[in-house]
Amino acid sequence: MIKVSNEEIAILDAHESSGTKDRAVLQEPPLFVRGDGARLWDSNGREYIDFLSGGGTANAGYGNREIQAAIQTQAATGVNHVGSLLLTPVKARLIERLIGVVPDGLTRVHLAVTGGEAVEVAFKMARVHTGRQNIVAFWGGYHGATMGAMAASASRSQRDPFFPIALGVTHFPYPYPYRNPFGVDPRDTEQVLDVSVNYLEAALDSPASGLAPVAALVVEPIQGVGGIVVPPSGFLARLRQVCDRHSILLIVDEIFCGFGRTGRWFGCQHDEALPDLMVISKGLSSALPISAVVGREEVMAQLPVGFQSTTYEGNPIACSAAIANLDYLKSIRAPEKATAIGQRIAKWTQSTPASVVGEARGKGAFWGLEIVEPGSNRPAPDVAAKIVREGMVDGLLLFRGGHYKNVVGIMPPIPSTDTDLDEGLTKLGSILEKLGG
Repeated sequence: MIKVSNEEIAILDAHESSGTKDRAVLQEPPLFVRGDGARLWDSNGREYIDFLSGGGTANAGYGNREIQAAIQTQAATGVNHVGSLLLTPVKARLIERLIGVVPDGLTRVHLAVTGGEAVEVAFKMARVHTGRQNIVAFWGGYHGATMGAMAASASRSQRDPFFPIALGVTHFPYPYPYRNPFGVDPRDTEQVLDVSVNYLEAALDSPASGLAPVAALVVEPIQGVGGIVVPPSGFLARLRQVCDRHSILLIVDEIFCGFGRTGRWFGCQHDEALPDLMVISKGLSSALPISAVVGREEVMAQLPVGFQSTTYEGNPIACSAAIANLDYLKSIRAPEKATAIGQRIAKWTQSTPASVVGEARGKGAFWGLEIVEPGSNRPAPDVAAKIVREGMVDGLLLFRGGHYKNVVGIMPPIPSTDTDLDEGLTKLGSILEKLGG
């Protein structure tokens, strides 16, 4: 049984909103007070291996010395924030670093604070650039909890309480071989891809589809909250062609996939598909809230002055953390490191069969286990919840998502050592065996 500090938990019980997620796994969760690399320690000194990466943010791991030093150096200047009307050198330096790492052809940056906010900014840019209003998104997609981003997200549990949402979004099936809605054999990934893209293009072509004029299509290279769904190779390249034929902007949501997580700097690079706008956050700083839209010159260079502004955009301390984070990830060759992590996880999945795992899939340090009822492909969300709960009790932090909330995610920090990975995977294997291996 995990011991907790009764005083802090009592404060949270009495005064925290019931709408937060921090009791989603345990009613009396641990309180984390220290982190280093891929590990966290709670207020009772208990150690945890983190396969959650702070919700996908801690690409550089915890306690990163370079990031800490950058934060302290900027804070020591006294310029903690200056608002959106004034400039700082560190903002310029971060934009310079970003242009140096994003795909060639993306030349402009608009900083924001959260991933959801950056998605909203991208939608506004698409509407202004095209003069059209509507967005195409995908089943299982997740783009944030603000109203526009939530409209593009596909989880009914998150959307239904807030209808009507005044943003025109039409959702199409994501090429999810294991659960494709077309009756195609999941092993025939090429056909799943063809049917999915052809269905989308038929709707864009047909005057009888009911699809209103589309400004942009928004897509994740790999669905994160949707269950770490890896589409067939070539999906984004096909979408690029569809968007070009119909003069639609392609918005790639790299909030989960960016900054080395999938084995490339950005997930869209697996298909060599250049987006018109790319949304980034999470692993951008590995520490503090910051996000951005990065895009093509034609889309972002003619926006009206004051088109989009929020008080904390370009925060100097967050920018400093992001610069140090990017420099660190470059120094450790993050994409190559993530690829090696993925190879280790793949080997573990092949040697750890479990009757509750219907499919193991992933790229780099971004993997999902589809949890099912043994002997079938029926989703088992209760079992997935138990795996995550047992993990936290046993000192292993895991992610849970999926179209049916039945996918257990493995997202270790990119600097994780072989010892971190082996110890965490051993714990996970034991839990799978206990719950129906």
